[in-house]
Amino acid sequence: MRIAKPTLALLAASLVASLATSLGIGAFGTTALGAEAGPWPQRTVRLIVPFGSGTSNDTTARHFAERLGKRWGQPVVIENQPGADTMKGVGVFASTQDDHTLLFTGSASLTVVPLMTDRLPYNPRRDFVPISTACITTIVIAAAASSNISSLADLVSDARAEPGKLMWTSGPSLPNFLFEGFLKSLALDMLYVPYKETTPQLTDLSQGRIHILVTGLVATLPLYKAGKARLLAVTNNERAASFPEIPTVKDAGQPIMSVDGLSGFFGRRDMPTELRDWIAAEIRAVAVDPQLRSRLESIGQILHVGTPAEFEAQIEAQRSWATQLAKLVNSKSMQ
Repeated sequence: MRIAKPTLALLAASLVASLATSLGIGAFGTTALGAEAGPWPQRTVRLIVPFGSGTSNDTTARHFAERLGKRWGQPVVIENQPGADTMKGVGVFASTQDDHTLLFTGSASLTVVPLMTDRLPYNPRRDFVPISTACITTIVIAAAASSNISSLADLVSDARAEPGKLMWTSGPSLPNFLFEGFLKSLALDMLYVPYKETTPQLTDLSQGRIHILVTGLVATLPLYKAGKARLLAVTNNERAASFPEIPTVKDAGQPIMSVDGLSGFFGRRDMPTELRDWIAAEIRAVAVDPQLRSRLESIGQILHVGTPAEFEAQIEAQRSWATQLAKLVNSKSMQ
C-alpha cells in the first residue's frame, strides 16, 4: 500500500510540537515560540493565601505571583483570607468553582490542622491537588527582650521554676502544634494567649506583655533588629542561610520541634493532570531567578520547588510525623 507523503503544513506542525515538547511547553499558556496563548490562563488568576498580609507565606506568594503574572501575561492577584488556623482561607478555596483560582498555603493546612479540630470545612485528602512546593518557611521561637530568656534552656528553666506564669502565643497551625508538643513532652505549664492577627502579637511581645511568640521569621525580624526580641531557635532542620547565628531546635537539644514548614501551590480536586504539571513546570521556571532566591533568603525563607509527586510525598511524610506528635499533644483539646 502506498503511503501519501506528509504535507508541508503537517511537517511544520510536527516540528513545532517536537520542539515544544523538548522545551517543556505543553498545551497551556503562552509558548516560548511566540504562539498565541492557549486555554489557560485566559484571565486574571486568583491566588488565595490563608495568612495575613506581611507574613512569611504572604510575602513568598507575592514574589511568585509577580513573576508568574509576567510570564503568563495575566495578573496573578493575591487574596488574603487569614483566620481559624488557615481553615477560613483553605475552606474558601475548597468551595470555589473557579478554574482560575489557586491556593498558596503551608502543607500543615492538610496535615496538622485536621488533627486540631473536628469541624473542618474541607476534606484534606480529597479537595486539593498538590502542584509544587515554593519554599520552606523558617519558623522561629522568639522571646521578649524584657524577659531574662536568652535560650531554650532558659525558657525550660523559667517555666519549671514558675508554672503557669510565662505566656506564649503563636502563628496558626504548625507553629502552635509543634510548640504545644514541646511543652507536653517536658510537662511544662505555660499560658497560651490566643490572637486573631499577627500585629497585636508582635506589639505585645515587644512590650513584654507576652513572653514567647512562635511564628514565621519574617514577622519577628523588625523586633529582632530593634533589640526588642531575642530569637532563641528556628524549628527547621537547617539554620536560615541569612541568619546563621540562630540555632536550630536540634542544636538547642529540643528535636521534638524539628520540622520543615513546607509551603506551596495547590489546585482544585478536578484540575486536569496536564494543567497541574504545566503550572508546576512554570513555577520551577520562575524559581531559577537568583533575585527570587536572594529575596526569600533575606526574610529567612528557603526556596524549595519540585514536582507534584515530590510535593505529595512530602505532605504524606509530614502527615505521618504530625499523627505521631498528636498522640502526645492530644491536639483536638487545643481548640
